Amino acid sequence: QLVKIAATYFMMNGLEAALNHKPFTDQQLQRLEAEVHDADQVVWLTRALAGERVNGIDFFQSSVTEQIKWVKIIAQSDDEWKEFDIARYRTSSIFLADFAFFLDHSTKANEASALPFPEALTESNQLLSGLDEAKNKGYQLSGIFLIQTLKPFVKVAKITARLRVAEAVLAVERYRLAHENTIPTTLNQLVPAYLAEVPKDPFDGQMLRFKRSSQNAYVVYSVGEDKNDDGGKSRSPGETDVGPSDVTFPIRR
Repeated sequence: QLVKIAATYFMMNGLEAALNHKPFTDQQLQRLEAEVHDADQVVWLTRALAGERVNGIDFFQSSVTEQIKWVKIIAQSDDEWKEFDIARYRTSSIFLADFAFFLDHSTKANEASALPFPEALTESNQLLSGLDEAKNKGYQLSGIFLIQTLKPFVKVAKITARLRVAEAVLAVERYRLAHENTIPTTLNQLVPAYLAEVPKDPFDGQMLRFKRSSQNAYVVYSVGEDKNDDGGKSRSPGETDVGPSDVTFPIRR
C-alpha cells in the first residue's frame, strides 16, 4: 500500500506538470477527473492493517526459536534490543498482557482505517499517544508492531488530500474551457456542473481552499498535517518540517 501511495504521488506530480504545460480538451479532463475520483475511493489501509495484525499474532504465537531470530534482526539496527532476552520475557505474565494490548489496539487501528477523514486521523493519533501506556507498563513488543501500523495514517491523509485537490483542479480547468479562459472566483461555482460537491480537506473536514494569484493562475490546496492555512505555500523538497506545509496543486499558466 505504501508503494501504491508513492506511485500515486508520482502520477499526481506528473499531472500537475502537464496541466501547467498545456491545456487539455474537456474530454481528456473529464476522463482524468473520473480516474482521480475513483483513486480517492480506494481503501488504502484496511486490508494492509489486517495483514499487519496477522503478522503480529503470528509472532506472539511463534516458537521461542523463531522469536529469537526476529529479535536478532531488530538488534542489527537498534542497540536497545541487543540485550533483550525474549526467551525470559515470554515466560513472564507481562508477555500475555503485551499480547492482549496488541490485539486490542490493532483491532482499533483496523476499525479506524475504515472511518472517513478526518475522523480516521483523529482516532489513529489517539492510538499513537496510547502507545506511551504500553511503554510505561513495560510492554516490549506491541509498540514495535503498532507504531508501524499507525504511522501510515498520515501518509494516507496526504495522498487523499493530493487526489482531492487534483480533482478540484481538473474541474477548474473544465470551467476555464467553457468560460473563455476565465477561472472561477470560488470552488462553489463548480457545483453541480463540474463537481457533485467541493471536496473536503481530509485534515480538517472543511472545503478545500482555493486562491487566485492572477487572472489565469491559481492554487487549490489542503491545510496539511499541521492544519494551519499557509495560503497555499508548501515545503520545497528537502526542506525541514518547520514552516508552511499545505498540500498544494498550483496552476501558473
